[in-house]
Amino acid sequence: MNSVPSGVRNTRTAIIAAATREFADLGFAGARVARIAESAGVNKQLIFYYFGSKRGLYEELTRKVASVYSAGVSSTTGAAPTLKQLVENLFRGLAESPEAVRLYFQVLTDAGSPSAAGVTDVIPDIRTAVIVGQGRGQIRDDLDPDYVARQIILLLVGYFLFEPVMFDPDSGAREAWFQRTWSLLNRWLTW
Repeated sequence: MNSVPSGVRNTRTAIIAAATREFADLGFAGARVARIAESAGVNKQLIFYYFGSKRGLYEELTRKVASVYSAGVSSTTGAAPTLKQLVENLFRGLAESPEAVRLYFQVLTDAGSPSAAGVTDVIPDIRTAVIVGQGRGQIRDDLDPDYVARQIILLLVGYFLFEPVMFDPDSGAREAWFQRTWSLLNRWLTW
């Protein structure tokens, strides 16, 4: 049973949604608690009550962003997910939360932001899938697994960062892009 009253859950949800937009658009330094409160339709003091500070709220958001990435990994079936499963699940997770991608980018590039610990936790999982694929002869053994993992993250995050200006997500472009990108990755990764 969830012991958090629904009113508290709804208030926290509204604050988190407003804060995600604010931090994604303006970064840690540019975001204002007063604007977040106004956008969430709450008193500014509630933000401090629930999160302690602007930094506390930001850290809560970075944990949520990290969970988007780790959910892509944990949603695979079996003990050793294939690289394709990881990439596809990660892409699907990001597709459900495009503002989290923009926030992720802010976290990684904003010199004034608090630590982004946990956001890149998915890289070792992708690297491991590459190593397993290399051991099975499914992935070229002359590729650096760490480099492959980072390139995959850049491809996926890059798509969602540029989607608003380069693609029409309502036209099926998102799915077509994923299929074409996986095809290119597969050609690059295999002999």
